[in-house]
Amino acid sequence: MPASNCSVKRSLLAGALGGFVAVATATIVASVAFRRLGPRMMPRMMERMMRDGECSPEMRACMEKCGCGPRSDP
Repeated sequence: MPASNCSVKRSLLAGALGGFVAVATATIVASVAFRRLGPRMMPRMMERMMRDGECSPEMRACMEKCGCGPRSDP
């Protein structure tokens, strides 16, 4: 019976290794995509957050202070 026990251990190890490779690959692909699309996506995301009022008052104040969001007083 030791042969089947060894086979189970090898398949578990292979599954764990495959899962790790899949997660690492997805992370790398996501970081590359975000790095390339980030400058195009960020202004739209910030505009949507400011328009829809989804951000907190602290975040809104920070965005107004740094100049990346619209000012509340005209």
